Parts: sequence; structure tokens; C-alpha cells
Amino acid sequence: MSLLTVTGDGTLRAENPVGTVYRCLGSDVDDAIAAAPYLPFADIVAATLAYLPIGGDLAPYGWRIGVGEDHFWRAARDERRRAHENAQIEFFGYEGELRISLLGPLSLATATHLSTGERLLADSGAVRELPAMLAEGAARLREDLATRLPGARITYTVWEPAFETVCAGAIPTASGYRRYQAIPREEALHLLRSLTDSLVEPTVCAPRPLPVNCTVGIDPLRLGRLETPASRNDWELVASLRDAERFPTLLVDPQNPGPAWRSACAAWRELGFAIKEMSGLTLMASKGAHSRALNRPPLTERELREADLAALLRAVPYAAEELSG
Repeated sequence: MSLLTVTGDGTLRAENPVGTVYRCLGSDVDDAIAAAPYLPFADIVAATLAYLPIGGDLAPYGWRIGVGEDHFWRAARDERRRAHENAQIEFFGYEGELRISLLGPLSLATATHLSTGERLLADSGAVRELPAMLAEGAARLREDLATRLPGARITYTVWEPAFETVCAGAIPTASGYRRYQAIPREEALHLLRSLTDSLVEPTVCAPRPLPVNCTVGIDPLRLGRLETPASRNDWELVASLRDAERFPTLLVDPQNPGPAWRSACAAWRELGFAIKEMSGLTLMASKGAHSRALNRPPLTERELREADLAALLRAVPYAAEELSG
């Protein structure tokens, strides 16, 4: 097993995003450092909706579900189809992991709207149906890519930037004068697990690590050290998943990964572990695009560039040296 794996958060701004990802991450750095390419997208909300077996349109305030299909919805599906076609060309003969990103049910319910203009969160029945629809869409995507790229091992990154906000009942309604009813945490976890249990090798990225029996993606700088009980509980959850061979994914600034790496190492030592016991983790280049995934339009300055992936690839040998002990 490699000491660590390098990947990106699913974004990439380039003339040929799929080809650029393959050029940067299409082969391992060396025997100790693996690379995991991904299928890039411009808008994670649109990319996720393009998988679903439903229709919708783009209104001035965001994506609406179940109101027929307009040319923006069809364009999102066409973009996804072209990405698969480009991957079939650029990744020809590729054998290895290929990551796919999608929004989780809580964040998708926050980012999309009903025909009335209210967020999908207003319809508890529709929210309960989202995990099954997402699972169906992910399965169809996997079948299509398996036909185009038989050597690829499709894995998933599930983004839940709104999870904690939804559970806290802090999402504003369309009027802005009130908040949507909070979804109890256990119910929210059940919705998320309903999706992740159907996926192959999922990684869940949320503001805090979640007990969903799969790999978790965390921002070490956001979690901090172990100064508070909440931070200690979060890191202990990460450690327990590591003991079950659910190796963590660390979200790092690709141009300056040092602070996040040092914060993670310090927390790991405070838990009583040696740094080499972090071996098997993934470093994910991210500039915070998904923490702002609900913005309309998406914040393009948060998307990765080729230079970002190149910068992280130059930095990871230092992390691998520490992991080797």
C-alpha cells in the first residue's frame, strides 16, 4: 500500500479539464505516492442533478426540480455526457482509481428548489427520496463509465457542506424572515448513510467528520488541535475510522499545504499516535469551492488550476518522508 494518495476536489478550470487531470494525476508519483485522478466539473450542483432521473430548470434564484426541462438542464446533462466521452479518449487504457464527486442529500436539498421557489428542504417527503435518487444516478454513471473505461475503479466523493447548518435549522427560507425546520442529526445521518451504503469506496467531506462508516474528508485547520472537547471528539472519530482501515482524506491548500499538514500531525501526536500511523491517507487539493457550493453562480476563483495540482505534487514527497518514519 502507498504511504499516501494525491487527488483533487473535483474542480478544475482549464481549456481541457479532463485531459489536464489525466496529465497531472494519471500515473503514480512513485512507489510510495499514488495519484487518484477525478472527473472534473464546473458546477457541482448541476453535475449532481445531471445524474438524477428527474427533470428541472434553472430559475434566477437557482435550480428547480420537477418542473419540466429547460435548455440549462439539458446543457448540464450534455456537459456530463461530453465529460464521459472526453474521459473515454483521454483515459484510454487507464487502470486505477477514478473519483466522482456529487452533493449529498442534505446539501442537495439546500441547493435546489421546488416549483414554488422554496428550497427542497421545505418538502420532507422529497428530502427522504433524495438518497435513493442519488444512488440510482450514481449507479447509472458507474455503468456508463465502466463501459467506456473498463480498467477504471470508480469511487465517490460525497460533499455535504450544508450538513451542520441543516441540522442546526439555520438555512433561511426564500423570504429570509424565517428558517427551515432543523432535521434531527440522527435522521440526517440516516439519509446520508442511505446513500453512502450504496456507493463503492465513498469519502464523505463535511465541516466535521461524520460517523457514516466510510472514509471522511476533513480540513485539519478547521478542526484545529485538541483544545476543545468537540475538536477532540472529531479527531478521535477520525482515529477510530483509521483503525478500521478507513484512511482519512485531508483537504489542503495546494499552494501552501504545510499549515494543514502540520496541524494534522500535531493533533495525531496529541492523540498518542506516531506520524507513520497516518500512512494510507489521502491529500486532496482544495481551495474551498465546495464550502461555498450553494452560491449562485459558483465561485470560479475557488476552482483548482493545473498549477495547483502541480504545486501539491511537488510538496507531497516531504509528507511521504515523514510518514516513512
